[in-house]
Amino acid sequence: MQKDSKVNKSCCFQRHAVLTGIVCLLVFAAIVGGNFSAAQARSVDMPVVVVDPGHGGNDKGGQGPGGELEKQVCLELAKKLEAALDGRAQVIMTRTDDYGMSVDQRASLANRHQGDILISLHTGASNNSAANGHSIYYDLPPGGDQGPAVADHDSAIPRKWDRIQHGHVRASSLLAESLRVQINQIEMPGDADVMQAPMALLHGLDMPAVIYETGYITHPAMAKALENQSYLEALARVLAEGIMKYLRDSS
Repeated sequence: MQKDSKVNKSCCFQRHAVLTGIVCLLVFAAIVGGNFSAAQARSVDMPVVVVDPGHGGNDKGGQGPGGELEKQVCLELAKKLEAALDGRAQVIMTRTDDYGMSVDQRASLANRHQGDILISLHTGASNNSAANGHSIYYDLPPGGDQGPAVADHDSAIPRKWDRIQHGHVRASSLLAESLRVQINQIEMPGDADVMQAPMALLHGLDMPAVIYETGYITHPAMAKALENQSYLEALARVLAEGIMKYLRDSS
């Protein structure tokens, strides 16, 4: 009897210790989980900016007189833009290294992440080495002009995947204009042009989206500028400001 009583007391103590340990673990998990959820919530509250470095892999894009490659310039600028947006937006890169992606893959990735905007980065290129300049394009979707002065289509009307940009053309034109204003604050080959044109990449994007061509890599002086890290950082900063101003104005 006494032996059994001692065993019972010991068992009760062990059960109490186990229960206390479980409670402590649950409290700790709740604290950690709460902090994690709060961090997630702060992250989710940020706008989602999809940055698309053009070309990649076997698709080199344009090539400069000194062997400069458009695909490398695009990726370098994209990384600097990601850094310039750090803390202000969640940045989704369509590619993070030198590999190829199709137009459909880029659009699918952007739509899957529910981007608030997309900016696709490119350089110009020409057989004429004197050609230069930079441009911001927004889409002219299949089926005709849906210019910035025209109201967006009724969002309740189903659209084919490759015409989904119809509903974002006006917003895309405003994004392009916001970028133009900021880009023109730094030394560039003339003012940036904003143009509307059919762009295969943009057709299937369910968000405001633009393509930015920064100078002609085939122009000798521009090719050197596009290899200059300080120049790319300055360009990334103004692109970031243009993006954030658009997001603030449209919220």
